[in-house]
Amino acid sequence: MWVTGWLSHASSYRDQWLMKKWNQSHVFTGRPLIHPVDVLASGLVAAQLAYILFWSPNFNAPVPGGDYVQFYVAARMVRDGKAGRLYDFPYQIEVQHDRSRMPFDLGKNDVALYVYPPFFVWFCLPFSYLSFKGGAMAWVLFMSGCLIAALRILVGAVTEKRGVFGYALLASVPFLPSLMSVYSCQNATLSLLILATTFALLRKGMPTTAGAVFALQTFKPQLALVIACAMIYKRQWRFVLGGASGGLALVAASLAISPAALADYLRLGPTLSRWIDMPGMPLAGMACWQGFWR
Repeated sequence: MWVTGWLSHASSYRDQWLMKKWNQSHVFTGRPLIHPVDVLASGLVAAQLAYILFWSPNFNAPVPGGDYVQFYVAARMVRDGKAGRLYDFPYQIEVQHDRSRMPFDLGKNDVALYVYPPFFVWFCLPFSYLSFKGGAMAWVLFMSGCLIAALRILVGAVTEKRGVFGYALLASVPFLPSLMSVYSCQNATLSLLILATTFALLRKGMPTTAGAVFALQTFKPQLALVIACAMIYKRQWRFVLGGASGGLALVAASLAISPAALADYLRLGPTLSRWIDMPGMPLAGMACWQGFWR
């Protein structure tokens, strides 16, 4: 009998707690469940994506997708069993202009070379199984999702005020760096998501996990170096341990792509950023200081 009475009391307390939470919800406060700014920002992002995918010059060009070419070519090389030549730039150019492997005629002076670590090809591979334009469109949608997720994580890590996420998303719509990153099929918003997640995990007191997530940023090692050095200087050893563990996993992922490719990447690493100095590179159309002065 006492068991039955205890269960009855527990059920009663549970019902009272649920009713209290229900009464505290937005349904009874008169506030909308979704802040109006969130709705406005989401609508503008949807409109922006629709323009990029269906009406923008970038996706109506003979070669749609901007920078997506380099990611597609790297994935195709791995799929074709040529992973060991991943950093053979003349061969990359040959593949880009081979109509038997590319679904379009790339202009003679149009080149986009893959210079990322071998493990990043794992990220590119799923997109390469779609049609070229379909893969580029999926890339835009994924990178837009990274931007939205990064803003949600950052806002959630610093405040619980309603509407802040909407204002942050609204500010990102006309912000040229984020706009160009998505429009040109770049991967800057993926970096933003990695760094935002790292920040949020550190705020929650989870430095080892934060370090493991931060290791993913080594797909652009130049963006990871300063933070890594700062954490070592501050003796954040749990973060460093997580980063080292994540780094070892990424080394294994690179070896799974190709040991030869990893060796080439480590050997050529300091010079890979100079690919734009190769003869015939269309610097005048590139968003860099060298291109600006051409």
